[in-house]
Amino acid sequence: MLTAPTGPSPDLVRFDRELPPALRGAVLDRLAATPWHHYPRLDPELRERVAAHYGVSAATVLPTRGCTEALDLAVRRAARRSAPHGISSLALPRRSWYGFVPLAERAGLDWSHYDAGTLPRPGRIPVLCTPNNPTGHVVADADLARLCADGAGPAVVDCTYDDLGDDPVLPRVGRFLGGDAVLCTSLAKSTGLAGARLGLLFAAADVVAEIEAEAGPHRLDAFQLAVLEALFSEDGLLAWRTMIGEARALRAACADHIRALLPCGTVTAAVGTVVYARFDADCQQHLPDLVAATGATVFPVERVLRVRVTTATANALAALRSRCS
Repeated sequence: MLTAPTGPSPDLVRFDRELPPALRGAVLDRLAATPWHHYPRLDPELRERVAAHYGVSAATVLPTRGCTEALDLAVRRAARRSAPHGISSLALPRRSWYGFVPLAERAGLDWSHYDAGTLPRPGRIPVLCTPNNPTGHVVADADLARLCADGAGPAVVDCTYDDLGDDPVLPRVGRFLGGDAVLCTSLAKSTGLAGARLGLLFAAADVVAEIEAEAGPHRLDAFQLAVLEALFSEDGLLAWRTMIGEARALRAACADHIRALLPCGTVTAAVGTVVYARFDADCQQHLPDLVAATGATVFPVERVLRVRVTTATANALAALRSRCS
């Protein structure tokens, strides 16, 4: 088992992709035209546009200040809903985002782990990560529907890396909004928009209304709203699809190079912006050069290598592969 991280990982927050210049210009133009003496307001038409992209009604989606705020709101609501039933523990997949533990503690919840390749046992508030980073595990639609169904109780679903997965669940998110479940995602992972701090929260309309009332108005600032407007414009969505395709191709290329450089190893997960590979003790000829070229992290006890996917990493791996062939 890999050692759990104790703080932010550079794999989660550093990206080398940027919005195309035309979209960056559109953001700045909108920001320049925004009256700064007014409180920022999410335009209902923009909210409708965001919802339409996912095939749901505007009442079931809430833009948030990053996926972190969405998950915080979801965990706090789950704690309120579960308390009358005597449930006070969050079931967290191991491994997963380091921030779930402080979210649980702030909500007054205990927590315990379950294996990320399985489903949590009943009696706890389930937190599901699909696809999971770093294991790559994906929760099957049937299991997700069962845990999100009406009467199943609160559930928190972290879809941070969904748009970079092989079969994204959010294009069919409407199937999972019948009960108390809250699904959350980031708008940063495939767009290089970590600096804008934007996320989305999906839930049944009454659940979103309750969460929005607690969160309060004017949560997104003028810059965040300008970015959201640009991203969900026709040009923005086209650019986004292109960036997702490029990110997946870059990750696949890195995984292919790693397989060639570690012929006795196994790529165990390629998800989001990270590739994990397990290597044999007797097959480490190129491992030191690979680590030096990419800045990869090695877990020596588990014999696992973690490589962050960037253009520079892909180029370094390609050059190393060429030299070693």
